[in-house]
Amino acid sequence: MKKKLFLMGALIFIFTFLSFPQAGTTPGIAQAQTKPTVENFQCIISNIATVQVVEATNIPEEDRIYVQCATSPLGNLFSFASAVGTNAGNANRYLVVLNTAVALGKTVTVFYDINSAHNPTGCQSFDCRKLTGLVLRP
Repeated sequence: MKKKLFLMGALIFIFTFLSFPQAGTTPGIAQAQTKPTVENFQCIISNIATVQVVEATNIPEEDRIYVQCATSPLGNLFSFASAVGTNAGNANRYLVVLNTAVALGKTVTVFYDINSAHNPTGCQSFDCRKLTGLVLRP
């Protein structure tokens, strides 16, 4: 009986904790944020790059990784980018998946935000989109 009560109390605490908004947001802001519209595309990788964007002032702006596909889901859209910055863990995971795909000659499913307003800095609206996820195809 004590174990059940303890487990129920722990679950209530966990669910209550998970219901709080993320740090740095308020409930009003969290609800007002726009969610990205994500699409996916089967990509045969032609290039992988890591770059540091340097503006005219020679001050580094932002590090990014790029993946370029051999074919395009939309017109001139061949490249997908992810800003490294605070997402260094994501960038490392993306590079592991991309390098593995190239080494094994596999296709990856690229998940990307179709809204060019969400692109990383320097990613042109006509040829690049924000990378949001990858899946290594069998």
